[in-house]
Formats: sequence, structure tokens, C-alpha cells
Amino acid sequence: MSHDYSGRNAIQLCEQYESVDFRTVHECWFSLLPSNAAVAVDLGCGSGRDANALANSGFQVLAVDSSQDMVYEAQRLHPNSKIEWLIDSLPELTLVLSRDDKFDLVLLSAVWMHLSVAQRSLAMKNLSKLCAPRGLIVISVRHPADPSRGMTEASCEEIATLALQSGLEILQTFTTRDVLSRSEVTWSFIVLRLVRFGTDCSPACSPTSH
Repeated sequence: MSHDYSGRNAIQLCEQYESVDFRTVHECWFSLLPSNAAVAVDLGCGSGRDANALANSGFQVLAVDSSQDMVYEAQRLHPNSKIEWLIDSLPELTLVLSRDDKFDLVLLSAVWMHLSVAQRSLAMKNLSKLCAPRGLIVISVRHPADPSRGMTEASCEEIATLALQSGLEILQTFTTRDVLSRSEVTWSFIVLRLVRFGTDCSPACSPTSH
């Protein structure tokens, strides 16, 4: 999502994001996290819903968004001492990468389809740089994309190819219905890890028809 769109619609978008809780959206993959996972980065944090839920689950969280307005609104909604807020943007993530941090969880919730096809290779390379040796990268993708909101269609196959080129592999994928009850919308959740910590167990990825 462009920071212009999210900035103009920050309050409305936050209300939409806050209308459902973290577990309802993300329960399909949450049990895959290592038991000692402690540090997370939420890229495209939006309203701060997910960052706050992770912080309340014991994580130290870096919450990142390209929109200053969204970050300010998220801070207002979720004043949490375990969250650090940062304004930065994909695919470059200049400020995030300059910290040289590694994360047990790298979360991109409803973000990937807002990147253009040309931006995605660099984005994936930078995600791999942020992932701790036994960490996970979780990407959720909407089907179909909504061009009116700055989205470009994305597939699990594309993500799998880019992941392999960046030293990552698919651990597991999930397809879910839309939690906002939009009958035409489904979501893919792709869980990635660094290749060297496992043999190839990438499942076939076939989102339901949409």
C-alpha cells in the first residue's frame, strides 16, 4: 500500500484492521514459531494490532510502516513499552537493515501484494537478511489483488522462486477465508525459513479458486 493512500485513510484503515484480532487472522501458522522465539519485526505494521499482540505474547517488537500517519495512529492505539516504532519502507528497508538486527519472526501481513513485481526480488533478499538462523518469515497474500488499493497480483509460486533465490525455502503454506467475510477474497499464508536449517519440504501451493 502506498504511504500516500494509507496516510490519507489512516484512521479508517486502522478501524478496519482493529475490527479483527491477531489470533483470528494468524492462528494457522502461529504454532510453528520456535518456543524460544523472542524478537519480531512487523513490516507494514498498519494499526499496530499484530505488533501489540506479539508484544503481549512476550516478544520484543520492531513495528515498521512507510506511513508516518499510520505509525502515529498505531502508537496512539497501542502504547506498549515492548514495541519500538520506525518509519521505513520496503523493498529497501534502509533504516531497518542499518541496525543489523536478526529476528525470530519477520511478519508481512497483507503487505506483499502492495509491492510491484519489480520490487519483490530486492524485498525478498532483504527479508532473508533479517531472519535469525532458526527464525521464520511469514507472508500473507490476498487473492484477488485489489488494484484500486495499489495491489498487484502475487502467487505462492512466485514467492517460492524468489525465496529460493534468496537462500530461503517454504516450510508450510495455508489458505484461509477472509476474516472480514468478503466472499470473493481468500488469503495465502506462506511460512519461510533459511534453507540451511532443513531439507526441502516445500509443499505444493495451490490457493483455492477465486
